[in-house]
Order: sequence, then structure tokens, then C-alpha cells
Amino acid sequence: SYYLLWRWLGASGLILTLAAGCAPKDTPFAAIRANVRCERGQKELEQENLDAALKEFQRAVELNPKLAMAHSSLGKVQKAKGNLAAAATAFASAVKLNPKSFDDAFSLADVYHKMAKLAAAIQAYLHACELQPKNFQARLNLGVCYHQAAELQNAIDCYTKAIEIDPAQAAAYTNLGAAYDAQHKYYEAIHAYNESLERDGEQPMVLVNLAGTMMKQERFAAAQRALERAIELDPELAMAY
Repeated sequence: SYYLLWRWLGASGLILTLAAGCAPKDTPFAAIRANVRCERGQKELEQENLDAALKEFQRAVELNPKLAMAHSSLGKVQKAKGNLAAAATAFASAVKLNPKSFDDAFSLADVYHKMAKLAAAIQAYLHACELQPKNFQARLNLGVCYHQAAELQNAIDCYTKAIEIDPAQAAAYTNLGAAYDAQHKYYEAIHAYNESLERDGEQPMVLVNLAGTMMKQERFAAAQRALERAIELDPELAMAY
């Protein structure tokens, strides 16, 4: 840390000098030192020295609690270490300080999702989607949260929006099929599964899902063909037998 000293320069008089000491928080020097700590932490993080990076970012937050970058970086390290609750706290602070950061909003949502805090994850993903309405991953993940919360129509709306954003992605069609199946809308589910398979034909689990939906329609021969194809792709997939 640093503080100011008056230094005597003889005939030249007095001059202010920066010297070692304890700089209080919320001073320009504390802010500078917080940035330095963040830079050090980033270097440690790049080298995957998580414990060292953690100490640097924690010190940066202590020096400048209003530095969003420090909270965000601290969240990344805590998440990498598997400390999800601490990561959520850090990302929440980052979002509060910089609510226009998509990365922090998305990261907060992702951590809440991993913690199975679906209501909090939905709110965070909604914020992320407001910041980047055309972000495929945010919209897809929001749909998954709604799906897991049994809010099926909201999930379908999100998957449909994700498909509009990027029609080439198979995952949104797969999830859409599962949501329709849960609503007992089997024709729509089969159509969605087939759309997914058109984009990526080597998805044994999608074929299993497709077969399951077809069996609900008593289309046993078609279901059998789907299962046989799944076994060809993955002979060890127990669910296909």
C-alpha cells in the first residue's frame, strides 16, 4: 500500500512523495492497486494457478469494492474451483455494479442453474437475453430452466426463439421435441426430433426419444427402426435396447 509524504529537497523546498504504507479504500491509490491486483490475477488465471488468482482478486475487491471487473474475475475463479455459492455472490456483485455486462449476467445465470436455483437462474437469463436478444445460448438455456421448472409453454417459446436465432443448431429442436412430448403433442414432438436429426443424424439419444414418442402413437415399426439406428451409432446405449 502507499501514502503521501512530504519530502525535503533542501533549497528547493518540500515535495509530495508516494511511499509505502496503508492506502485507505476508495482513494485513487487503492483503485490503482486494485487494477494491478486484477492484472496479476489474470496472469495467474491464465496459468491456471487458481489459488494465487483467487488471492489477487480477493485483494482487488478489498481495495476497490466498486470494481466490477474484480468481482467478475473472482466469480470466474470460484466457479472454476467449484465454489458455486461464492461464485454466485461474486457475479451478483458484478452485475449490480455493471448491469450492462452480458458476460456477467450470463455467468450468474449459469451458476444459479448449476445450483438448481431455477427461479434465480430464470431471472438472470432474462436479464442476459435483454442485453443480447439474439444470443442463441442464453435463449436456449433460459428455455431449459423453464423446462426444468415445468413451465413448458415458456420453454417452447424460448426454444422457438432460439431456432429463429440460429436454425442450424440441432439442440434447440431436440429440446423443443422433449417439451412437446411432455405436453402430449406427439406430432409436433416427432417433427422437432426429425428436424434435429436432419441437422445432425448421429444423435443416438434423440433417436431414442423419437422412438419413445412414436411408441406413444403406437407406431411400433417406425420406433423399432429408430432404435436400431441408435444402436448402430452407439451399441453400448442401454436405453436403446
